[in-house]
Amino acid sequence: MLPTLFALAIVMFPTSARVWQIGALVVGLALQWLWDVRARGLPDWYPGLRTLLSGGAIAGLVAGALFLQT
Repeated sequence: MLPTLFALAIVMFPTSARVWQIGALVVGLALQWLWDVRARGLPDWYPGLRTLLSGGAIAGLVAGALFLQT
């Protein structure tokens, strides 16, 4: 529940800080990824899947931030 509340708080920032919002979401995703890959008791395939999904989400956010900069 904490990642969802974190993301909701970030999205509530004013739209003038859009690049900062995206940066904060990238940091949040990276921290959640780190938590997930270090977790014990999960199947062996889970860290690889989590890495792929988090990497895709972060790449999409970075692409969006670059698009906003132009």
